[in-house]
Amino acid sequence: MRELEKRQLDYHASLYSTTSAYDNAVILAGFAAFFALWSGTAQDIPSFARLVTVALMGVSLMAYIAVTIAQMLLRQFHLEWKQSRLFVPPVDLDAFEAANAKIVEDYHRRQASLEPVALAGFWLSLLTGFLAACLLTYSALAVAFEWPVLVGL
Repeated sequence: MRELEKRQLDYHASLYSTTSAYDNAVILAGFAAFFALWSGTAQDIPSFARLVTVALMGVSLMAYIAVTIAQMLLRQFHLEWKQSRLFVPPVDLDAFEAANAKIVEDYHRRQASLEPVALAGFWLSLLTGFLAACLLTYSALAVAFEWPVLVGL
């Protein structure tokens, strides 16, 4: 039974690691693409629209970074620092598994308590980033087709 559990854990850890890396790459590529588009159109759109889009993307980026750092610190504290203290020779396998199970359970409990904050940060990042992209797109089209542009209050 332990061999099957170990294989399942290894599979899920590998899958999580791969999908997490992919998700982060897509998100960072999205931020990079936005700022590339923004810098390419910055001289053509009104300064108010430029400032608002940068402010919205700044909020989006800060929310993403804050959530990512909080998750990283939680993971490192529990799954790296605490678990590394278990590997002190001699290692009793039953004691190790019991202590490791307690660490993992504590990690999952703390991760669950962080989940509402992470979810709020995700939605804040997504909504402000999407709003900035919409505003940038409209501003570029407004200049190109001589539609009304955002010039401030």
